[in-house]
Amino acid sequence: VGDCLYTIPHLTPNASYTVRLHFAELYWTQAGKRTFTVTLNGQVVLSNFDILATAGAANKAVVEQFTTQADSTGAITIKFQTVKDNAQINAIEVLAV
Repeated sequence: VGDCLYTIPHLTPNASYTVRLHFAELYWTQAGKRTFTVTLNGQVVLSNFDILATAGAANKAVVEQFTTQADSTGAITIKFQTVKDNAQINAIEVLAV
């Protein structure tokens, strides 16, 4: 995927939400080959994140979960920024708290 920005609109302004980010390393078979940073509404929640190192194996799913608030317009912004190779995301869930 590489560097990307997702904006989740049409949420209740200033309400709390659970954001679940789903990852699986489907290409690399060694830790340290892909790392990236993830921010939610401008706040770093994952720094130098390595999917394979976190999951413990290639082709194994891992979910990182956070609680955040929608902004005053009712949106949550999720930014993925490459450190090494390309940032990657497999699925995003946004759930009301």
